[in-house]
Amino acid sequence: MLTVRKVVLRPIDQPAVGLEAESICPDIFAGKASDRISELPIWRGNRKVALGDHFEVEGRAGSIAGRTRIVIEGDVARTKRLGQGMTGGELVVRGTAGMHTGSSMSGGRLEVEGDCGDWAGMAMKGGELVIQGSAGHHLGAAPPGDWTGMTGGRIEVAGDCGVEAGAWMAGGTLIVRGTTGFFLGVHMQKGEIVARACPRRVGGEMRGGLIVILGPVHVLPSFVPDGAVDDVDIAGERLSGPFARYSGDVTEKGKGTLFVREG
Repeated sequence: MLTVRKVVLRPIDQPAVGLEAESICPDIFAGKASDRISELPIWRGNRKVALGDHFEVEGRAGSIAGRTRIVIEGDVARTKRLGQGMTGGELVVRGTAGMHTGSSMSGGRLEVEGDCGDWAGMAMKGGELVIQGSAGHHLGAAPPGDWTGMTGGRIEVAGDCGVEAGAWMAGGTLIVRGTTGFFLGVHMQKGEIVARACPRRVGGEMRGGLIVILGPVHVLPSFVPDGAVDDVDIAGERLSGPFARYSGDVTEKGKGTLFVREG
């Protein structure tokens, strides 16, 4: 049986200028004891500092990322890039988390027990990102200036999220149990999205993929009615309808599918 070792981080402070902490990642912690973890570099504004300057560190990491569990005890809303690029293991935030949490991750499991900032799961390739609260803007979206958002993995948000969730999505699964902001799945190419509600512009300029909305929504005129179904199988769940089905976005010669629950 593989031994999983745990490292506990307790925030000392969260400076107004914010922290860039991509070092807080199972891949980087792997093979290190608490003293070496404390020495890892992070950024406070434009100044490089040690992780131990802002976090108390307890425990020892596993020999590899997949045997490492990191637990952050407390709110770290001003700490960015937690779990960035992680390929395995587990990272749990027992509080709020900052921007870019889980960006470019390709494996492992990252859970935020509170809310999460903008750009969570940006360009995600694999693994699982679970947010028990609400998320900010650009969830699972493409990096600024890029045309590819998340390509794999699974993001699940228990609450709401901001605008342009799943923008340029090219694979994977995005589930929002609450309401999203405008432009959910804008420019979507592949993958699947489920949301309880989205006020406007669902699937604008999408070319492929599948979006399911569980409540009333304004459907863009560039989506063509394509019949109805009783149930939809998506994200490992069977969702009861009935659902109206649309195809589009025809302005992009798109072949995406939008299901909207009726009634």
